[in-house]
Amino acid sequence: MAGFYTLHPSHPDAIYVSRQILETTQAQTKHINIISVRLINNPTLRYRYECKKMAIQKMVGPSREMLLCHGSPFCYDIANEGFNIAYSSPGCLFGRGIYLTPHFSKANYYAFSTQRGCYSHNNKACLSCVRTALFCYCILGHELHPVEPTYCDTKPESGYNSIVADPYSNPSIQRFLQDPVYCILNADQVLPFIIVEYRIRSFYEAMIPRPIPSRHFENYRPGYY
Repeated sequence: MAGFYTLHPSHPDAIYVSRQILETTQAQTKHINIISVRLINNPTLRYRYECKKMAIQKMVGPSREMLLCHGSPFCYDIANEGFNIAYSSPGCLFGRGIYLTPHFSKANYYAFSTQRGCYSHNNKACLSCVRTALFCYCILGHELHPVEPTYCDTKPESGYNSIVADPYSNPSIQRFLQDPVYCILNADQVLPFIIVEYRIRSFYEAMIPRPIPSRHFENYRPGYY
């Protein structure tokens, strides 16, 4: 089980997360009301993550590590139990995996159930219910950079640890994606770090994220240990 510690708005981690939310939602900036930023302490998940990280680095050498967003109505369950790839759909962009993004506006699409919206009002555009999203550390390992989505359960060739589809650095994928998608192929490669509770004050069907260099999400360490 995880412990949850609400951070004061002046805490470096809270400032960092709030800035990333506001910088990656563009038109939504003034329409997001952050209720709380909570640090997740789950020693079991951290141990599994560190073991996987060491194993990947031993196999492929230095690897990118990023802090990415994941929107879900089940964030607290994930923080307690970890991710489970079995819950992902084989019909996703690149088959089964854990999907994350550097853009909070993209994660917000999944804060409620994509089929029925919030639990209380069955409304994907609900302005009163609290939404949740995770910021997670991810070790990317050996990256596959595809030229198009696969939409199937077929795993990539052996040896890959993640699928990185970034239209800002990979022109081939620009026909299919407007913002970056990171598909992590093993649950132990993702460590839930912070859970954000928030509301939106107005709803936009098309939330266009502000392009930012991925380096903003790399090598961030305050509060990790």
